[in-house]
Amino acid sequence: MKVLIAGCGYVGTALARALHVRGVPFLGLARNPQTLAEWTRAGWPVREADVNAPDTLRTVERDFTDVVDCVAAGRAGGVEAYEKTYHEGMRNLIAATAPWLHPPRLIFTSSTSVYGQNDGSVVEEDSSTDLAGPTGAVLVRTERLCLESGRGGVLRLAGIYGPGRGMNFKRFMAGEAVIEGEGRRHINQIHREDIVGVIVAVLERPALVGETFNVVDDAPVTQRDFYGWLAERTGKPMPPTVPAAQNAERTFGLTDKRISNRKMRERLGHALRYPTFREGLEPMIREWESGSADLSRIVRN
Repeated sequence: MKVLIAGCGYVGTALARALHVRGVPFLGLARNPQTLAEWTRAGWPVREADVNAPDTLRTVERDFTDVVDCVAAGRAGGVEAYEKTYHEGMRNLIAATAPWLHPPRLIFTSSTSVYGQNDGSVVEEDSSTDLAGPTGAVLVRTERLCLESGRGGVLRLAGIYGPGRGMNFKRFMAGEAVIEGEGRRHINQIHREDIVGVIVAVLERPALVGETFNVVDDAPVTQRDFYGWLAERTGKPMPPTVPAAQNAERTFGLTDKRISNRKMRERLGHALRYPTFREGLEPMIREWESGSADLSRIVRN
C-alpha cells in the first residue's frame, strides 16, 4: 500500500499521522504554504500541487496504490467553489492517474449533505439524493464521476468535529447556539479520528471498489437533546429558542434526517472510537474545564 493524499487539511493531516504511525508510505499534495511548512516540520513527505492545476499532478510518481481525495472548498465555498474544487478536481485526478501502469483506486470523501430529506426519516446509502441542495448536487455529480471511473469508492461524511472543530459545540460554549422551534431536527456527526479509522479500513480492503458508505456515528440526536446533554454536563444554560423559520436560510437548517451507518459497520467491521457525541465531546469539554482550551480559536474555526 502506498497512499497519495490530495488535500492536507483537517482530515488529510490526521490521515497522514495515522499512516505514519502504521509505517504506511504516503505523499501529501497541498497548495497552502503554511500546510506545506507544517508537514515539512513534521517530517512528512509533501509536495506543492493543486487538483485544479493538472500540470502539477503529472509530476507525481506513478507507484501509488490509492488516492484519497479529501480536498475542501473552504469556508466561503458556494456552488462555483464546489464545482471547481470537487467536480473539476476529481476529473483532473482521474485524468492524471489514468495513464499509470497500475491506475490507483480513488477514495472520495464526500458529504451527507447529498441527502436533502427533511422529515426525520432514516437515510441509508441507497436513499434518494434528488433533494440535495445546490452544493450537495455538485457532490452527487462528483461521486458519480468517481464511481464511473471503475476504480472509485465514496465516503459520505457527516458533520465533522474533533480537536479545534465542531460547529454545534463551539456555538454552545460561546453562548451563540439557538434551538430551532421545538428542537426536533436531528444532528448527525462523526469525530475526525473515526473518519480516519474508516479511511484506513477501506484502504486495507482493496476489493471495495464501486461502494458508497455513510460515515457517521451510532447516534443521530435531536438538537434539543444534544444541547440538553451539554447543558447538564457543563452547567451552562440551555440555548434560547427561536422560530424554526428564522434559520431556514442556513444550509444546515434545511434538512432533518437520521443517517444510518449500518452498512459501514457490517461491511467494514470497524468499531468507532467515539460511537456517540458524548464520548467524542468529553476530551473537548475537559480541555475547556481545565482552562487550557483556546476558546477564541474554538469559536473562530
